Amino acid sequence: MKQTECREAGLRYASEPLVKVQQVVERGQKTDSGQTI
Repeated sequence: MKQTECREAGLRYASEPLVKVQQVVERGQKTDSGQTI
């Protein structure tokens, strides 16, 4: 039980920065796609 809880907590903490990075990447893709170079 404790191991699974720790794993879930670790995944949550690990996924938080990934989500932030994904949001930044999505913003970058939107700006790149919106701009015509």
